[in-house]
Amino acid sequence: MSPDTPSLPDDRALARLKDKAPEAADLLRQLANPTRLLILCHIVQKERAVGEMERDLGLKQPGLSQQLAELRQAGLVKTRRESRSIYYSIADDRVQGIMGMLHDIFCAVPDDNQPA
Repeated sequence: MSPDTPSLPDDRALARLKDKAPEAADLLRQLANPTRLLILCHIVQKERAVGEMERDLGLKQPGLSQQLAELRQAGLVKTRRESRSIYYSIADDRVQGIMGMLHDIFCAVPDDNQPA
């Protein structure tokens, strides 16, 4: 096996993978919606008020609220109320890691010195 070839999981790792596969699939299902993914990308660096997300992302209030409710129900985001504003932030460390990885793959500006 070459150093670039991923190693196959041993029996214990495979059993754990089988046990965790439904949980992983559910998390990925939540991230598979483009609007929810955009919302998470926007709040991954800092918490954002609903009005700020509406303005920055160009989303209408009803659709934004529906997607935020989905994310909140799934435990991926948390809220904080300040006066009349509700702020959202990432509640799940797994989301933080996944969003960082997605940013590196899809959004990072390539270094001019790196081959394409």
